[in-house]
Amino acid sequence: MDAIADGMYADQMTPFMTLSIETGMRKSEILSITKDEISRTKRGWSVTKKDTKNGHRRVVYLSSRAVQAVQPLYDGIKAKPDNTPLFSISSHTVENWFVRARDKAGLKDLRLHDLRHEAVSRLADKGLSVGAIANQSGHKSMQTLLRYVNASEKDIRAKLEQDI
Repeated sequence: MDAIADGMYADQMTPFMTLSIETGMRKSEILSITKDEISRTKRGWSVTKKDTKNGHRRVVYLSSRAVQAVQPLYDGIKAKPDNTPLFSISSHTVENWFVRARDKAGLKDLRLHDLRHEAVSRLADKGLSVGAIANQSGHKSMQTLLRYVNASEKDIRAKLEQDI
C-alpha cells in the first residue's frame, strides 16, 4: 500500500485498493460504483450493485476501514447527480499504477485479481459464513468461492481446538 500511496493517483488508488481487499469486489464493480449505489445508515455503509457479472443484484457491506477510505471520494461527489461515479480513474489507469506499485514493492508475481483472493480469505478468517462471503464477493458457485479461500494450517488447527 505504501507504493500505491506514493503515486500520482493516490487519492483514487488507495481507496480502490482498500475496497478491493476489504470487500472482495471485482475491479469493474469498484470502478463503476455511483453515488446512488452508496447507502449510508446508522448501521453502516453499503454498496448496492444492480448489474453484476452474475446478473444478480447484490448488497456489499463496507467495513469501517473501507468507509474511511471512500469517505473523501464520497464527500467530493455528494452535491453531484446520483449517477456520478465514485472513482474518476479508468481500468487502464488502475492496471498501470498497480503494476508500477507492485514492481516498486518487489512483488513481481502479484496480480490485481490476487487481492480478491486475499479478501475472500480474510473474510473467512474473520469467521463469516460461506453464504456471507459469497454475498460479499458475488460468487454464485460455492465451488468457485472455495477456490478463493486459502485456509492456513495454523488457522485450521486453532479452529479444531475451539470448544463449541
